[in-house]
Amino acid sequence: MNKIPRVLFLMICFSLLLGCFPARAPMRTLSYSAPEANGPRALFVFFPGIGGTYKDFEKKGLIDDLQEKFPGADAIALDAGFGYYRKRTLDQRVKEDVLKKLDLKAYDRVYLVGISMGGLGTLLTARRYPKDIDGLLLISPFLGWSDILEEISDAGGVGNWSAGDYTEEDWQRMIWDLLKRKGDGSGNLPPVYLAYGEEDTYVNAHKLLQQVIPSDRVISRPGKHNIPTFQTLWRDLLIILPTGTVTDKK
Repeated sequence: MNKIPRVLFLMICFSLLLGCFPARAPMRTLSYSAPEANGPRALFVFFPGIGGTYKDFEKKGLIDDLQEKFPGADAIALDAGFGYYRKRTLDQRVKEDVLKKLDLKAYDRVYLVGISMGGLGTLLTARRYPKDIDGLLLISPFLGWSDILEEISDAGGVGNWSAGDYTEEDWQRMIWDLLKRKGDGSGNLPPVYLAYGEEDTYVNAHKLLQQVIPSDRVISRPGKHNIPTFQTLWRDLLIILPTGTVTDKK
């Protein structure tokens, strides 16, 4: 759940050479059953950032915050480390090891929650399986490096930018094309909620993403790319996530 400075990026590259990022099949998970069985039901699936683990969501109070706000919410935390992104198996494992094993029809809503790199993971999963998901909650998401962000900014923003021809190997262009089509109504991405700190490492990406999301689904607060900011943003997201989005599934 921590930030990814350049020095850590270099460490990641070195670790890849040593095979330090596994991509287990099946993916490990932690499950947290709803404290109340009656009333509206929702499922929240948590994707960690590159500096965190799937245990952090409970340790840092995010699960408690969720179930206090929505007592009918089940939660699943994914051990979705960088190895799944490197091998490009993240979306497949989430589908096979989590979504496919659940009766999704039993839930009024299914949300994916992603912090930092996990925000990217929610988008990759929703791109592949949009019908399984009702909303994406992105907290300080990592959405690509400076080159693609500068390209979009130089074009005058997401709406004016054109992705051009690309393959799935060019994941940055693919993701931003997905977000652009969400903004202009031509895509099938589920509703996106965005929360970020105003001094975040990736704030330029967040401001670009904000261009294609309704203003009532965006939260910005003073803060950096760190755990205390993530915790504050999560609690604020739970406030603006209306009960109706859980109970009134269309």
